[in-house]
Amino acid sequence: MKKIFAIALLLGSLPVAFHLIANADDTNGLEKPKIISYAPSAVYAPTGFDSNDNTEIVFEGIFPNACYRVGLTYFNVDEVNKKVFVTDTAHFFENTMCAEMIVPYTKDIKMGVLEPGNYTVYFKNSRGMFNEEASLPVKVAQNPTPDDNMYAPVENSQYFPPKNGNPAMLNLIGAFTNTCMQIDRVDVVQKNDSNVIEILPYAKIEGDNCTEANPGIPFEYQVPMENLTAGRYLLHIRSLNGRSVNEIADIK
Repeated sequence: MKKIFAIALLLGSLPVAFHLIANADDTNGLEKPKIISYAPSAVYAPTGFDSNDNTEIVFEGIFPNACYRVGLTYFNVDEVNKKVFVTDTAHFFENTMCAEMIVPYTKDIKMGVLEPGNYTVYFKNSRGMFNEEASLPVKVAQNPTPDDNMYAPVENSQYFPPKNGNPAMLNLIGAFTNTCMQIDRVDVVQKNDSNVIEILPYAKIEGDNCTEANPGIPFEYQVPMENLTAGRYLLHIRSLNGRSVNEIADIK
């Protein structure tokens, strides 16, 4: 069985300011941008998914100047042959003078529930060829519940690198949805030969007279990021609602 999707992923993080210098020629009206295939600079495939999870991958790239904008991302999942084919596009504004600056971006692709197996992820390059970029394992679910464990309802995160002798920290931000909910523990899992660090914030409910909390009870929880191999990693943080919080960070 094959699944084919087209998604508008405007999740790109574009921290570099855009500045249009000049139009080369606007006498004939505005031209539409050229849609091109654009290959990522890095692909991140988390390893903790099973066959009842909303499987996802994350990728990032760098545009060479401000004439580029993120476009649509298309993907095709071949569950029989265990392959994922991704075509990411960019909008390129031709005949335009743009600021010479790099423009980084980040996207994620949520592929839904997949059959178990070890998938190979391919991305199309600018020449129309598909390059193998990542391996995406999907394990067999062991029970019919949404997750084997209850995760904390994390909504956001912020990584703080080491500073002034203090260790690196990852700040988890969210809101508890039960008056007795609290963080039990947070596991930080770094596997060999992987560019993904999994953050597993386990939650528990303890106490008496527990009730639903609506609105939720805000919380922040700091996780030490110590004894990790240096490099650029996806921090893949599981959350209660079945989605994940993803942050790319340079671990020092």
